[in-house]
Amino acid sequence: MQISRHLINAKEIFIKLYQSVMKFEASLYDMIDAIARFDCYLSMARAAYLFKLTRPVLHNDITIVASNVRHPLHEIIVDIFIPNDVCLDGSKIIQLYTGENGSGKSVYLTMVGLLQYMAQIGSFVAASSATVGIVTKMFTRVQGCETSSYSRSSFTIDCNQISTMLKHCDERTSLKDGVCLMASLLKSLKQTVKQKGGPKVVITTHFLEIFKDATLMNYLRFSKTINANGEPIIVDEDAIITCNVMSTLPSNQVPLEATTALFESKVGIASSSNAFRCASLAGVDERIINRARYIADCIENSLPIAPPEDRITDKEILQKLIEDVKNAHRDLLDTN
Repeated sequence: MQISRHLINAKEIFIKLYQSVMKFEASLYDMIDAIARFDCYLSMARAAYLFKLTRPVLHNDITIVASNVRHPLHEIIVDIFIPNDVCLDGSKIIQLYTGENGSGKSVYLTMVGLLQYMAQIGSFVAASSATVGIVTKMFTRVQGCETSSYSRSSFTIDCNQISTMLKHCDERTSLKDGVCLMASLLKSLKQTVKQKGGPKVVITTHFLEIFKDATLMNYLRFSKTINANGEPIIVDEDAIITCNVMSTLPSNQVPLEATTALFESKVGIASSSNAFRCASLAGVDERIINRARYIADCIENSLPIAPPEDRITDKEILQKLIEDVKNAHRDLLDTN
């Protein structure tokens, strides 16, 4: 009985306390909001000091011009981060990036997105200088699992997802379909920029066929030329799309496709995606990779594709590929 009486008294006290406090409900919510804002500003100020961020200049033009931009998350987990300039202004409002797997394309995409986002929420940004136009919306295809904490390219992540894809696939999407869709997208974006002055666009692609097919080049009003260093570059006759490449250097390692990523953006186009090397590093069986090389050569030279000498079936190839990808994925998770 005594315990029950104490509980009743405690409940009455709590109700009275609640009624007294709720008289100041509006003031309490205002105070909570003020503390939250102060905590946010304090956090941004601390981050600006610790990570050497710079105050951006905001304006209403649809441009982003920034020097020595860094990815604020990625740079803290690598020994050396290579900064890049970002220039999305009047004549360069659509940036099309090519480059080998693991050359830094996805990092560049998220870096530009974070630059815009951080500037617009009132934070300093990871750049030596930045002039950022205010936007109303941001859209991205970069997946949530493409994280800075793992040293894996988007292609490697895609390889890890191939098992699920193969189990649920039906009709195939041909290479030509994908290339034509990309060309159509670029054409549509160019027309939108001509009519409305925007949006700002940064795209990465491995569809290098766009720069090899004469019909698509004419459709997009692209022309190929050579710069002063003897490197191929693509010129947009409408001066809307700028074609860039995440540069790499040849390596003395084996196999021959081995390269060293410089993580540096420059005007130009990639010569290949170096997918075979990426697949090899991911642990895909060399027999499958060699077969893929042979098929790629046949397609490139319009030659018939002969059946493999060991007569391995397509089902066996897929099963082996799935097994290799799963093992590589497991090893990567164990390593991290």
